[in-house]
Amino acid sequence: LAGIGVYGLIVGPREPHTPPMTEPSSRPTTAPSPATSPLPPIAHTGDPVRFAESVAHAIFDWDTADNVMPADLIDHALTVADPTGFETPGFRQDLTSYLPTKEQWSVLRQFDAAQSLTIDTIGIPDSWAPIAADPANEIADGTVAVTITGTRTRTGGWNDEPATKTYPVEFTMFVSCPAEGTCS
Repeated sequence: LAGIGVYGLIVGPREPHTPPMTEPSSRPTTAPSPATSPLPPIAHTGDPVRFAESVAHAIFDWDTADNVMPADLIDHALTVADPTGFETPGFRQDLTSYLPTKEQWSVLRQFDAAQSLTIDTIGIPDSWAPIAADPANEIADGTVAVTITGTRTRTGGWNDEPATKTYPVEFTMFVSCPAEGTCS
């Protein structure tokens, strides 16, 4: 992604984040092949809204019962990161700060936790056009802001009973879509 502006990836108070034990590389890696991967596919499209929707699901939709870890989710999202690499370290850090740590994932796995995103609204804000048109902002051609609001739902089990918790989310992705080609 040309950049990801995370405004309240999770709106409201957050639990303190424990940084990962090892420093991840800033180089994108290749995710498992789509035919064998439990990860949601990311659309290869020139449509910024459709692209942002698929990236949002790639980040928010996961199941601890699948044979994946948080690092796999991050690597999967990074396959469509800024091709220049300039914004990739920031995007990686945003994802690392948002997603559960390896240790948290292990605890969530004990409760058969899964998460999904229901999108209520998605689109390019009306305020984007004047921002992009202002030469002082130095925004690359084809870059748009896509704002998503919705609900993050976590399911799992607690004391042998099903449990569900929902959280409102609102965030903005900065998506670069060249005149010919796919978005990043």
